Amino acid sequence: MFENLADLSFQRSTKQATGFYLVSMLGTSVLTAVILIVYLYATGVHLPQGRDIAGSIQIIQGMEKTTVPLVVLLISTALVLLIMRAKKAYNRAGIICVVLTVLLSAVGALFSLIPVAYLTTLPKKSVS
Repeated sequence: MFENLADLSFQRSTKQATGFYLVSMLGTSVLTAVILIVYLYATGVHLPQGRDIAGSIQIIQGMEKTTVPLVVLLISTALVLLIMRAKKAYNRAGIICVVLTVLLSAVGALFSLIPVAYLTTLPKKSVS
């Protein structure tokens, strides 16, 4: 299920694509958290110290509506384009996966990575 995760040109079975989806979801979540922490420090916003959980939640909810969707869009689009390039899938299916990834990233990472996982099930195009 978790074989060849780093090989973006590998043609996966449905079970392997599910594993790729789960690992991509975890990786996207971790990378998004790291980017948001860097963003907070870069903009000078600091989470409240101590037990002010309400203040922290307010800052995070503000980012959830603007910054998080943008980060998810960038990560999922970059991943689908990397897979598309590795598989040389410059056909209708590849382009549809890119468009669906961009559109579904507005909903969230849970949905935006579905076309990415599907693209991994397609065969790699050979160069003639």
